[in-house]
Amino acid sequence: MLYDELENEIKNSIKIYNFEEISLLANKTKFLKNSHIFYEEAKKILIDIDLNRRVQVIIEKEIMPKEIKFIYSQKKKKFKINPISSSITGYFFPQRLFSNYERKTCQTINQFISIFPDLTEYMENQDDIDFGIIKELDIPKKLDEYFDNIEEHLKETEKENLNEIKDIKIKIYDYVMEKLYDKLCPDEPDKNDLLIFRNCYRASWVELKHFIKGKDDYILENFIPDTNFYFQQIINEKSPRKKLLYMNKIFNCIQNLGLLNGDQLEGTDEILSILNFAFIKNKPMSIYTNCKYMNLFIGDKKNKGEGHQLSQLIGICQQMMNFNYNCLFDITEEEFNKNCDSVYLEDA
Repeated sequence: MLYDELENEIKNSIKIYNFEEISLLANKTKFLKNSHIFYEEAKKILIDIDLNRRVQVIIEKEIMPKEIKFIYSQKKKKFKINPISSSITGYFFPQRLFSNYERKTCQTINQFISIFPDLTEYMENQDDIDFGIIKELDIPKKLDEYFDNIEEHLKETEKENLNEIKDIKIKIYDYVMEKLYDKLCPDEPDKNDLLIFRNCYRASWVELKHFIKGKDDYILENFIPDTNFYFQQIINEKSPRKKLLYMNKIFNCIQNLGLLNGDQLEGTDEILSILNFAFIKNKPMSIYTNCKYMNLFIGDKKNKGEGHQLSQLIGICQQMMNFNYNCLFDITEEEFNKNCDSVYLEDA
């Protein structure tokens, strides 16, 4: 009897609600939420487009006179970027051999890019790229000072808030470094890159269990395709800042893989082991040269997370130069060589 009374009371209370209207309200709320997300994304895109237009004007037309002093010979090595008065600026079109001219001047950022010397012409050993001239002339520090000067100039002339100026500086940095890339980094990979690729190719049969014991049942899902995309972006991008961003995404993928499989990857050894596995599976070309290039321009991030990640990635590169069965768990030298040989037989 008591049960029947309770049931009738619940039914009567339900009649108060109009579920059709509730459903309609829920749909409207969902629509408004999606519309808000769309609006915020559209707003970001429009702001970015406007920022790009302003950056383009600054790069092409803003007068920021500079003088580059450069000479590189047995007797004399010099590289300086100095501010100069606009009244004495004369733009000299770049010559084929910059070393014939100790001094060149420019007015705009685009002109600065044009007169910047092609340092790859002075890299002696293209088989083993060490960026000696860039280190010797302290190019990263001097470029950082150049970008700082641009930022100070913008603070005086643009009258924008500090956040916008920082965003503009980042865009200018990426633009300039992308344009200078071919003058700072040789086209061809060095001999160590080729050796790393060859060893990755030979070891393409490896599984995660060869790097971490007890990981036979790990769910990999999109881990390899995702990390492959980020490795490719490290190689394709020309701005060191963007290269470092994509490197960071690889380490995020590793952490997410651990979470997906119920593991908290806090130890360096486990992270390195999974990184090594992904590295081999993806066989990234010219990755060692790219790591050395990132290390040149890492700046104040050297002692932060990016610096630690880059050290780990460089360590993997160096290990892959001498990769052998001792780098793996539960495999003999005979099995290792047999599996490596089978890769070539399958492709024959």
